[in-house]
Amino acid sequence: FRIMHRFGFVSDGVKQFFGLDVASMRMSFDYGIADNLTVGIGRSTFRKELDAFIKTRIIQQTKGAREIPFSLVIAAGYAVHTDPSFAPVKPNVVDRSSYYVQLIAGRKFSQKFSMQLSPILVHTNQPFDIQNDQKVFAMGGGARIALTSRMALTLDYHHPFGERAQGLTDPVSIGLDLSTGGHTFQLQFSNATGMNERAYITQTTGDFFKGDIRFGFNLSRIFSLGKRRA
Repeated sequence: FRIMHRFGFVSDGVKQFFGLDVASMRMSFDYGIADNLTVGIGRSTFRKELDAFIKTRIIQQTKGAREIPFSLVIAAGYAVHTDPSFAPVKPNVVDRSSYYVQLIAGRKFSQKFSMQLSPILVHTNQPFDIQNDQKVFAMGGGARIALTSRMALTLDYHHPFGERAQGLTDPVSIGLDLSTGGHTFQLQFSNATGMNERAYITQTTGDFFKGDIRFGFNLSRIFSLGKRRA
């Protein structure tokens, strides 16, 4: 179970209480069907969007005689926004839908450092702006640096290719993960409002490197539904 919050731009100053007056939230439930298979559903206040995904690990990094130097995960997802439309012709469910497929290649270099590359293709049936392509390919990269046994620094960046509306930018995120038993608390500094793949790939605004930064946090809790073995 995960709760995610993103506030407005810190650069908005006192007028918006440094972004805290403007909040976007997402709740999600992920379920591990098997060791290498996970499904999940979520709901965001941003565009009142519902989403679902399935993710499976097809290669696992291993050491030894038959060493595999990286892990490979494939994910696919669906999202549909339900916010009101004021257009003369109301969009139907198909118009409101989007899909994505993603590969996540990761390598753990040591106990303290890991990296991943994550190419993703997002298809939106009816983009929110006519200047946007229906299909958007993006290349993502991320890193995790363990500072202590319970604290880690995370970095994440995606670059979408193709035609985009004016004002859209690359999503960037810097986070600090704090683990306390079954809970993980993440402090996030990002320019993205959306918290699912379609939203942050195709609708991020503001230049992170020019101070357009949103503060946010994620709270995750792991529950075990199976019976413990004696």
